[in-house]
Amino acid sequence: MGSLVISGVFSRGTDGFFHPTDEDDLRTLVDFARGSGRRVRVRGSIHSIPGAIYSGSDGPDAAHMDVMLDRMIRVSFDDTRREVTVQAGCHLGRDPRDHTRTSRWESSLTTQLERRGWALPDLGGVTHQTVAGFLMTGSAGGSTRHSIYDAIVCVRMMDGTGAIHRWTRDDPRFFAVASSMGLLGILVDVTFACEPRYDVIGEERITSRSGAAFQWDPAGSHDASPRPSVAEFLRATEYARFMWWPQRNVDRVVSWTAGRASPRDLPEHRAPSGKLTPKPYSALGDGLQNPALTPVVNYASQLVAGAFYDSMAQSRRHRDTLLRALPPSSVVLSKLRDTFEEHVFPAVLDVFLPENTNSHQRFWGPWHHVLPMDNQMVDAFLPTDFTELWFDIDQADEVMCALQTHFHRGGLSATGTFLFEFYACSSSDFWMHPSYARDSFRVDVFWFKRNRGEAATFFEQFWQLLAPFGYRVHWGKHFPSWSSDPMRGCLASYPRVRDFLALRAACDPDGTFLNPHWSGLVAYGES
Repeated sequence: MGSLVISGVFSRGTDGFFHPTDEDDLRTLVDFARGSGRRVRVRGSIHSIPGAIYSGSDGPDAAHMDVMLDRMIRVSFDDTRREVTVQAGCHLGRDPRDHTRTSRWESSLTTQLERRGWALPDLGGVTHQTVAGFLMTGSAGGSTRHSIYDAIVCVRMMDGTGAIHRWTRDDPRFFAVASSMGLLGILVDVTFACEPRYDVIGEERITSRSGAAFQWDPAGSHDASPRPSVAEFLRATEYARFMWWPQRNVDRVVSWTAGRASPRDLPEHRAPSGKLTPKPYSALGDGLQNPALTPVVNYASQLVAGAFYDSMAQSRRHRDTLLRALPPSSVVLSKLRDTFEEHVFPAVLDVFLPENTNSHQRFWGPWHHVLPMDNQMVDAFLPTDFTELWFDIDQADEVMCALQTHFHRGGLSATGTFLFEFYACSSSDFWMHPSYARDSFRVDVFWFKRNRGEAATFFEQFWQLLAPFGYRVHWGKHFPSWSSDPMRGCLASYPRVRDFLALRAACDPDGTFLNPHWSGLVAYGES
């Protein structure tokens, strides 16, 4: 990537990014970009798709300016108010893919809060993200009772003219910032109102669908058991997510549920300080008794699982060769497909997901370790893309029924070979947050990145199938094209979208923060 020197002293790093150290550096970047007609975009932990992040369509564009805020990570505390102000580049936890090596557990926001005896209300499934990246995309945890967005009391942002705005909850513009995708400007810092630190106790169960703690029924009548509906289950559980493998002869559900510990819980596991002595969650369950071996075996199991999915990707390439050589009605091809779907795939999954309705994994520990249950996953072993669709939570059971019917009719072409993940989220006041003004039910559809083909091709069936339910999208993930009917319906479901776009035009009059990916949103506002 070519060099670019600004004002004789500020240049692009060897990694292709600018690394400002303070607000003056940021203003220098923005002023230069505005004066030279360049775009500026900020990269966090690359937990979003490339187009949503960078100055170019698929990555950094050497003609423009991509920024990392790894040198703007200061955290300061107001003990009187129990508030923390954190610069935008600070990571919530540790980012294992941070090539600058500035992201460490000890300097992360959550670790610093825990040391002080403070906490945030909720966290997402991972804490790799920067504070700015998490908030700008509308990311969230899995709770209808707690939200990190409710803890935000002040934001400071630099707009496209280099001006700094300080907005609090008594200013309507405050509610445009979270989920703004970096289109209003560069977030400088955020102030959170914290609460006393807490421990979390949880459990995970692997069951058949009929053995899950909740139910949905495409036929329209629940079974005789007193199990709640999906919406009831998610509302009643303090923190929850569940995963579903809907493939034929698998139909397995993994439910993860948790709640805040009271001082009376697990007295035999409490240290003199009153904190629980942690028993960490493990994706492997309770089968491995030696805690020291758990990370090693966890990594090894992910490596094996990744190799299995790689082998399936390879087998599909061989299948495509057969498809070209054999007629579609070939008995051989039909038997191969049926054997894999009915016997091979279920047998392999049973190794990783042994159904056990008689026991379950229990875990407990500090909030910042338990709530991000997927921190132990290694992206390099099981790399995935996904689309995340958000529905009114009252539609949760109808959505699940629609999915089940689709899977029954479509078989492996509809289910794929990966999992589907489901969360809830509480209602948000932020204009462009996908949970704006409604508690939400979230559906994550995954795609193994090393598969042959395009993720969007697989996602398209779900974008079309679920469009009648009026979903919104996670802004950092894959979603339908801007001109599609589902996406236009999605945008129309945001009552404040045109207010947001008007504020964007005022904050960024020259389009300094507008990259190709987001131009479709602006075009919608002009239509």
